Amino acid sequence: MHKMKASSGPPEKQQAADVPGLGAEEALRKSEERWRSVFENSAIGVALTDLNGRFLATNHVYQKVTGHTEEELRALYFLDITHEDYRQANWALITELVEGKRRQFQIEKKYRRKNGSLIWVSNNVSLVPLTRTLHQRNRTNSGDFDRGSKGADVSRENQAASNALAAKCRQLLLRQASLV
Repeated sequence: MHKMKASSGPPEKQQAADVPGLGAEEALRKSEERWRSVFENSAIGVALTDLNGRFLATNHVYQKVTGHTEEELRALYFLDITHEDYRQANWALITELVEGKRRQFQIEKKYRRKNGSLIWVSNNVSLVPLTRTLHQRNRTNSGDFDRGSKGADVSRENQAASNALAAKCRQLLLRQASLV
């Protein structure tokens, strides 16, 4: 059981300070390693975009869902792979997110894969907070699912996994931001 120490600082800074023998740079490096491990080993797709929607980074699951390589995705905007029926609604939600009208959103929509086929996805989207070294950006957790009889169950499972990953990402990013 972890005992909380009395401190006047925020929890993120307490956590970094509680690591014995770690300086700020070492703690930051460890935090970056944890973030990279979560990103690379996630069971669901994860993508980072800039505020205009251009892909900055994607994990292997997201690449598999879309049928694009990471390099191909970096040349695209998320609306480029979003089916035309969902673009307007998706952009409206992004606008609300960037304007601070919402903290996150979920959307079920179709992606057009590289080979032209369509795939249903359930996306959880939130902003990655600003730090001194990181510009604000959007983060999407994406799970593909069959819209048939199993669709609702898979969607709920993807949502639960996405929410857990989002919470872990926020925790790691806050910890990283407090060290910069």
